Amino acid sequence: PDLRPQEVFSSIDDVLVTANRANKGTLPPELVATVADSLASLLNGDISSTAALIDKRVPLLHEQVMKLLKERPSHDRFVYLRYLLGWPQSLEESGYVTYRNRSGPSLQVSMPLREEYVALLCENNSLGAIHELEYLPADYLDWGQAVKICAEHEVYDAAVWALHRKGDPRAALTKTEHYETSLSMKVGEHLTQRTPEDEDAVGSDVIKFVIP
Repeated sequence: PDLRPQEVFSSIDDVLVTANRANKGTLPPELVATVADSLASLLNGDISSTAALIDKRVPLLHEQVMKLLKERPSHDRFVYLRYLLGWPQSLEESGYVTYRNRSGPSLQVSMPLREEYVALLCENNSLGAIHELEYLPADYLDWGQAVKICAEHEVYDAAVWALHRKGDPRAALTKTEHYETSLSMKVGEHLTQRTPEDEDAVGSDVIKFVIP
């Protein structure tokens, strides 16, 4: 019978652990290459489980995984990075979360991928952006970049929160006023030439800003 995804990932993990021990604490290059060649199949099995396996055993492959995921919907990249960087309780889509026993985000993820996570968070879970950003340690992100990314995606409440996290409450107040003005102008523009779709878009923007 076919193995369940949990059994597949558990078996691969066992092989990597054994090889690591036999090779004095490092994985043989040929085994790393085998894992790299199998990434597409692993992702087809379970994205979060792949993130768990790669992060614990071959974190140098994170960049390669994300390149493969560029060919897929952005939500798949979000699922991968959310497993590594998000609150453990937000991992409801993972069928195999045995590895997630740490108390913070993965330290094996590069800064560019951390910033991509912020962008994907804004795209895929804008209403929960602040909650997810709260999980990240103060020194985990360039918060100036996080502010910029959130503002570019028009997730203004998260941008203001990130300014506070950056330690700049005065700028946060100024930006709040700026974002409120921008939203007011946007609402005014849509009211002059509005369609039902436009009204939904404006409503979404307002909700993203108002709800904490």
